Amino acid sequence: MLKAYLAALALAVSGTCLAQANVGEVMKQGGTKMTKEELQQLHAGGVTMKGTLNNGTPYSQQNKADGTVGGVGGNNNEFTLSGTWKIDDTGKYCHDIASSGGIKANTCNSVYKAGSKFFVTTTPTDTPETAVRERQFVK
Repeated sequence: MLKAYLAALALAVSGTCLAQANVGEVMKQGGTKMTKEELQQLHAGGVTMKGTLNNGTPYSQQNKADGTVGGVGGNNNEFTLSGTWKIDDTGKYCHDIASSGGIKANTCNSVYKAGSKFFVTTTPTDTPETAVRERQFVK
């Protein structure tokens, strides 16, 4: 019984995640790539970005107005995050962060918006096949 429930739950969750698996799917749902100005406005005064890592681990990252990052990650917030963030001249969101758990990320990625949802590319490329991950931005 438990195995059947877990299998059904995994299938339901995977179907939800696949709704916007890449840039092309986001665009089909009316999504657009955010401009440098839109990203600067979104981050004005600082913003918290929430989401999951590629392995499904949740995190909450505070992008502070001074360009620094603080935050926590893990199912029980067992890791701390620190580093820096910026919006580069091409309009990509960039961060250079490290976690106390040993994860490091130094990337610049595009941000797309479809309705009230935000999606960040998982690589610096912007083709329709480029994978995206949903993110929440909270003031």
